[in-house]
Amino acid sequence: MIARLAAQRTLQSMLRRPAVRPSTSYAPDHFKPPTMDDLPKFLGPWEEHYAKRQAKFNMQLAAAVAFFLTTSFVVYSMDIVDFVDAPPMKNKD
Repeated sequence: MIARLAAQRTLQSMLRRPAVRPSTSYAPDHFKPPTMDDLPKFLGPWEEHYAKRQAKFNMQLAAAVAFFLTTSFVVYSMDIVDFVDAPPMKNKD
């Protein structure tokens, strides 16, 4: 029963397909394919833009480092985390 249903579905899908591709799938005659020259270009000196972005990223990095160090200091000073020292030595000799 399932094999018969699968065969019918396959036959129906084959019959529904057009024998010839429609002409709308082709590009019109006046179509020019895009090239790298069509991409937008940055106008102006790139050094200024680069310096502004790097200054912003450096500030973000400095803020992240300061936040990490502050958080680490608070966690260490409040003794929230046990940093697992070596076990005490029982034999003194």
